[in-house]
Amino acid sequence: MVDLRFLKGLHMIIKLIKEYFRKEPKVFFTSDTHFYHARVIDYCNRPFKDVYKMNEHMIKVWNKTVKPFDIVYHLGDFSMGKKAHKEVVPRLNGTKILISGNHCPTHVSHKNHLKIQQKYIDYGWAEIYPHTKELILKNGLKVLMSHLPYAKEGFDQRYLNFRPEDKGQVLLHGHLHGRYIKDGNQIDLGWDAHNGKILNEDELIAIINDKRINIKSHLTDFFNEERSKVSEESAD
Repeated sequence: MVDLRFLKGLHMIIKLIKEYFRKEPKVFFTSDTHFYHARVIDYCNRPFKDVYKMNEHMIKVWNKTVKPFDIVYHLGDFSMGKKAHKEVVPRLNGTKILISGNHCPTHVSHKNHLKIQQKYIDYGWAEIYPHTKELILKNGLKVLMSHLPYAKEGFDQRYLNFRPEDKGQVLLHGHLHGRYIKDGNQIDLGWDAHNGKILNEDELIAIINDKRINIKSHLTDFFNEERSKVSEESAD
């Protein structure tokens, strides 16, 4: 009788070998890496002692996942400040496309965002979008990408003037740091929502096709507990 654990291990080894020798480009998605942002460690319960360990870990994961010929859509809040764009972006594999977030000086909410775009392209971004961008996935579905979710999300009611209009289109977004993975037609692609994993296109399509209307992340309960604490403190 064949040991199922052996077969699973063999399957994993074959998968890793195929990925190592892969030549065809893949498309990846992530958001809200927040390089050099010390406060995000506690805010999102990240397992790091300081930003330098966090930065190096994220760079390692990125380059282990993404090959130089792959494409990565980053849905905003790449870092806090300009330092990481100059120091980190050149170290990351892939053709990197930025959908700007509210913490990005290239976001439409910032006064000089158009002037800053060229400087960031010089740092290594292939393309930069100040607000939203549509994308046709390989299954033919046209999705909308934005750092900010639709206004209906119910967790953060800031930046309402910059929220995309909900016309029923699937929205790929960041900003919420894993309050959910999927909520109706909204999918959080952030680093925290997926526990430090950068999703490829097939994994994204699987989430879209999942029949569940709502999919929790590993942080959903953590944020709900924090929200309850704030409510209790406010009531005191």
